[in-house]
Amino acid sequence: MAKHRLYIPNNLSANATLTLDAATIHYVLNVLRLRDNTEIEAFDGQGKSYSANLCIKGKRDAELVTSNEVFSSTESPLKIELLQVLSRGEKMDWTIQKAVELGVSSIRPLTSERCNVKLDTKRLQSRYQHWQGVINSACEQCGRNVVPTLKHLLDITELANENIIASDHQWLLHPEAEDSLTENKLAKIKSVGLLIGPEGGFSNNEIHLLSQSGFKQKCFGPRVLRTETAAIAAIAAIQSRWGDM
Repeated sequence: MAKHRLYIPNNLSANATLTLDAATIHYVLNVLRLRDNTEIEAFDGQGKSYSANLCIKGKRDAELVTSNEVFSSTESPLKIELLQVLSRGEKMDWTIQKAVELGVSSIRPLTSERCNVKLDTKRLQSRYQHWQGVINSACEQCGRNVVPTLKHLLDITELANENIIASDHQWLLHPEAEDSLTENKLAKIKSVGLLIGPEGGFSNNEIHLLSQSGFKQKCFGPRVLRTETAAIAAIAAIQSRWGDM
């Protein structure tokens, strides 16, 4: 049976005792239903991971006692930033979860002219807390010790005008593009920003702005994909060609 993993955003070290917060205690005792002295793996989100024993002291009181550091290499050598226009409800959750599992290094939610998701400040804050939970849980499940960065929301025009993407390559998936994503002749790349639009696609003005800011249009197969399908399929293809899959 696979060892349970817990994200503990502390400075972890060997032979340390960690007091768990209420939410983690509830998850460990009531959701996972772990017993006293269960061996788990704790990771700090920055790359370090340790074997640890669960010490249950009461119904609402538990600690972790770490032992040796666990050395594993699960991070992709290719840095992928997913630039994803918001989709509704579980579609966005699913996209974020699978992107983390596939090894993206960061996720940037976006709005656009044809985006059908509108969030006020309160709902946006709630969504960000929820998405961070999705990211953390995906890392626990897939064996990653580095938690991808969830970046602040931008509109497409802000993304194009501020030119803040630090990746070596900036690709925009578009079904009518002349260049193919998978037939790219680049032998090796180190980083890429992958831009996925809404179900209604980008407007002509947005495409013009993005092209001027350095985004290259790439097609991906003969069929038009839903936004959540396009993101995951493209990340998998990129990782297969230039990453670690």
